[in-house]
Amino acid sequence: MAVQSAVTSGVPLTLRPGEVAQVTVTGMFTSLASAMDSMAGWIIPDNASVTIHLGSGTVVSTQSINLRHTFGANIRIRGASPAVTTASLAEAPVRQADGGWAVKLTLAKAAGIGAADYMIVRDPVGNDLSSLYAGVWKILDITGNIATLRSTVASARLAQASMTNANVTVLKTVLSFTGANGINVAGSIGDLDAVAVVGDQTAGGIGIISGRMIQAGTAQGRIHLGSAVGVVGFNVGIAGQYGSTVDAPKVAVSGCTVYGLLAQHGGTIFANEGIVSGNTGNGIAASNNGDISFESGLAAGNGLNGIYAFAGGSILAKNGRALANAGNGIQSSYGGAIRLHGTAKVSSSNYNGGAGFAVHQGNLYSEDTVAYSNDGDGYFSDGGAITANRARASANRGDGFEAIDHGSIEAQKSRADGNRRSFSASGLSFIDASGSSAQSFFAETKALIYATDAVSATADTELVATPGFTLDASGRRLVLGN
Repeated sequence: MAVQSAVTSGVPLTLRPGEVAQVTVTGMFTSLASAMDSMAGWIIPDNASVTIHLGSGTVVSTQSINLRHTFGANIRIRGASPAVTTASLAEAPVRQADGGWAVKLTLAKAAGIGAADYMIVRDPVGNDLSSLYAGVWKILDITGNIATLRSTVASARLAQASMTNANVTVLKTVLSFTGANGINVAGSIGDLDAVAVVGDQTAGGIGIISGRMIQAGTAQGRIHLGSAVGVVGFNVGIAGQYGSTVDAPKVAVSGCTVYGLLAQHGGTIFANEGIVSGNTGNGIAASNNGDISFESGLAAGNGLNGIYAFAGGSILAKNGRALANAGNGIQSSYGGAIRLHGTAKVSSSNYNGGAGFAVHQGNLYSEDTVAYSNDGDGYFSDGGAITANRARASANRGDGFEAIDHGSIEAQKSRADGNRRSFSASGLSFIDASGSSAQSFFAETKALIYATDAVSATADTELVATPGFTLDASGRRLVLGN
């Protein structure tokens, strides 16, 4: 009764220690924005909490929602309970005139799911390309147990992807923004969950932004997103900047035009196990001392690079995957740094339009990784440094490992097979391929490949060595680089 009285009277509420308050937007306020405005003077001590419950349906706004409260760390925002089920591919996806795809899924349960809801697809099972179905997609139609989704995956390879099963979460609460950013965070907000945050691709629009410039300087923010949050249709899906933090485990971001995730100017994003797919630009990016943690994350079907660090940004993507992005799968440029390596699971960058792993005057640590069936090289260094020991480059249209223009690659005990050339160095570059398995080596004058104890990758294929290499009597073992 105290909460209802405070709502109707407008008198600020002070919660007692340990008190838990429930606020229902549909019953007490007209919108989330009005709820936050009305609660501005509430005192919510650390051992108390307020949960704001949002109703199901789509709420359209032409203004951003500002989440700022002195006691915001003790405020939780919840959408309507999502529908959870499994799904399989009903028929082959169909490319649409606007470049998107119509994807039909057979749902195990369709109760409570409707058109205009948003579906997060996770953990697809099928062929090598099945993960292209992962993302957050609008439901265009549901007839019986068949749901038709709109996918924005850039890659034409989606037509070849199978999917026999996937876990799906259907978001019933949609916060839709026209001509504006979505949610601005200044200060701390305890939790936001079970919502789709949807934009109209307005120039400069950001779905969820933590940290922003104000007249007096910068306003830092921190927000935790639950495991049922999808962001769709902005220029940038989620941004962390100016020393602010976004904690977004298992977030799904799709259909954004420039970046899915962006950390810059000292901002940090934790998006472990996240899905960033079907964005027109880069999947995730970090620059200017921004940091992203993307462990066990998936960057798939994006229009440029999948995972991209540049200009002093850094990304940790242990056990991460980049699949069928139009540019490079994983790229570090101009002082960017990416640490991506495999342990129990294998990190991989496969079926991308460029290289699997690439550096341009950047740094990339990618031991125990796999680059398979990329249109460019498996591992490519242009004036930067790659550490890729115990890596495998297979069936790439370019070279398995290539270094140019003062680039370096450390690839001890690695394997290169089925590529144009296994190891290639030019322009004062260096590759350490000692102990590796290969089919060919190529080094121009003043380039160096150190290949002590390298062996043939296939029993019936001899190593091919340029002048300056020494082969043993069998013709299969490189004993010293040039």
